[in-house]
Parts: sequence; structure tokens; C-alpha cells
Amino acid sequence: MKRVMTIGGSDCSGGAGIQADIKTFSAFGVHGTSVLTAITAQNSDGVQAIQEVPVKIVEQQLESIMSDIAVDYAKTGMLYSAGIIAVAATQLKRYDVPFVLDPVMKAGAGGILLEDNALNTLIELLIPICAVVTPNVPEASRISGLEIRNIEDAKLAALKI
Repeated sequence: MKRVMTIGGSDCSGGAGIQADIKTFSAFGVHGTSVLTAITAQNSDGVQAIQEVPVKIVEQQLESIMSDIAVDYAKTGMLYSAGIIAVAATQLKRYDVPFVLDPVMKAGAGGILLEDNALNTLIELLIPICAVVTPNVPEASRISGLEIRNIEDAKLAALKI
């Protein structure tokens, strides 16, 4: 059985974050592991609170999984801060784990899920080492620095990313 790790935030409503990832892994018959980066209080009205997990704890979670269970693939979600992004990049590179980068920046119902000063770290450290990036339109626009109004703009942004 393939082993997949999600690195992201907890959505207490179960509609996103590591809860949704674990459900998806299970539906596809893979063993899911998780590294928690932040705890959110959120619902369909938005994000009411965020508590970042200390970077050292994130690092220890990654090391615990990789040194024992190991993983075949990974997926990132809400990484929240530059410190967490740096630790994730270091460990994913160290263990040569192919991963999907979902550059989560905002909750669907509203709420900032990536600190402003963390975007450059994500661009510099994670995009170069990921297997694929899956931004939505606003995320692709922020990463590429381009305004996306149509499919041609989206293609240009994708090439830049």
C-alpha cells in the first residue's frame, strides 16, 4: 500500500485541510499520514481563529514520519509561515519525496491562511522542488505577479510559475 503524507492545517469543520486530505487518501486506498502546521477555527462563515504549530513541532512530526513510516508521496496545504515552509522544504528535499504543492493562501469562506511574508519563501524553496503546483486563479496571480482575466492569462501565469 502506498503511503502519502499531507502537510497542512486542521479545518475543524472537516471540509478542507488535513481532515479532507485523509478522507481523500482513504477513498483512494492509500495509507495517509499527516503533519499539522496550524489549527483553525473555521466554518462556512469564515476563519475565526488560527494558531500556528511551533516550527520545532512541525519539524519533529516530519522527522517522526520520515524516519519510521516513510512516505512515497506528499501533498502540502496550509503551511502558514516562512519558518514552516523552510522546514517542510528541507525535509522533503532531504528525503527526496515527490510532492504536490497546493499553495493555500485563503480559505474558501474567507480568511488569510498564509502570512504575507511567507509567499517569497514558498516561491523560492518549494516551487523549485515540487512535482506539481496546483494554485487556484488568485493564488496563481499572486505567485506569478500577473493579473489573470482569461485562459491566455492563465497560460502565461502557468508558464511563469
